[in-house]
Amino acid sequence: EAFRNRSKTISLIRAILHLAVMCLAKARHSRLVWTVHNLADHENHHSRLESAFMDRYTGMTDLVIHISEIGRDAALARYPRLAGKPSAIIPHPHYSKSGIVTPTRDEALKTLGLPPDCKLLLAFGVVRRYKNLLTLARAFSDLPGTDVRLLISGLPVDATLSQAIRDIATDRRITLMLRQIEESEIPTLFAAATLAVAPYFDILN
Repeated sequence: EAFRNRSKTISLIRAILHLAVMCLAKARHSRLVWTVHNLADHENHHSRLESAFMDRYTGMTDLVIHISEIGRDAALARYPRLAGKPSAIIPHPHYSKSGIVTPTRDEALKTLGLPPDCKLLLAFGVVRRYKNLLTLARAFSDLPGTDVRLLISGLPVDATLSQAIRDIATDRRITLMLRQIEESEIPTLFAAATLAVAPYFDILN
C-alpha cells in the first residue's frame, strides 16, 4: 500500500512513517506479525525504495504467517532475513458467509442480462494491470462461438486502465462492470459463471 502511489516522494514519506510506527511498537515491547499475502507491490512503481524498506521490515518482524507452503518458500527465497523467524502456515480462509442466499444460475444470468444458455467466463476483483485483463479481452475476442461470454467486473485502479479495457473490449460477447461491486452482487456473479478466470502476470496466493 505504501508504494502504490506513482509519486516517489509520497511513497518515501509513507515508508518512513510506517517504519517509525514499527519502531515505536518495538520500543514498547510489542510483537510484530506479518501475514504474507503479497511479496511486493503489484504496480512496482518504486522497486528500489520498496526493496530497502522490506529489508528493514522483515528484519523487525517477530512472527511470519504464510498462507501456503509455496508462499512460504517464495517469501524465504525473496527475503532471506525471514529464515530465522518463527512462522506458521494458516490457509487462506473462505470468503463465504452463512445466511447468504445464492440465486440459481438461470436467475443470475437473467439479472445480468445474459443469455440463459451461455458459457460465462468471469474475471472478478479490483481491476489492476498485473491481472492481465487487456490480454484476456484480446484473447477472448479470438474465440469462436456465439454461446460464450466474458464478464469483467471490478473497480479499476485508474481511469487510464479503465479506458484501455473499454477500447479493447469491443466484442459484443464481452460485458464490462467496471465499478465498485457491492457485496450483495457477488453471489449473483459467481452463480452465473461457468468458469472464473485469473490470467495474472504473477500471483502468490
